Amino acid sequence: MTDTVPTPLVSFPVRTPRELRTALAARNLSQLRLAALTGCDPRTVRRWVDTRAPFGDRQLPRPIQALIHISLSLYDKAHATDPTQPEQPTQPGEQSSGSNEPAACPPPVVQS
Repeated sequence: MTDTVPTPLVSFPVRTPRELRTALAARNLSQLRLAALTGCDPRTVRRWVDTRAPFGDRQLPRPIQALIHISLSLYDKAHATDPTQPEQPTQPGEQSSGSNEPAACPPPVVQS
């Protein structure tokens, strides 16, 4: 009998420290914020993203991959923009692009 490694049922998109660094950079997410999202110590997250040789291409443990996947998915869902909602103006009174609503009007002046 030969021992074979079973094929994982689920493949996570972030499997190595390099992929984790890329995923964090794409979301403009700091290691401290990921530590807060996962409930882990910041030192632990620093170990996950350590890309120095020989760690850069090693696989993160599967439970850690799952935790990162869930945390980043929830982060993405919480920060997703709703395409049905118009963009918010960046300056007071500025009309947002693609919106047919008029710019905010100043309050009426009461004359005595």
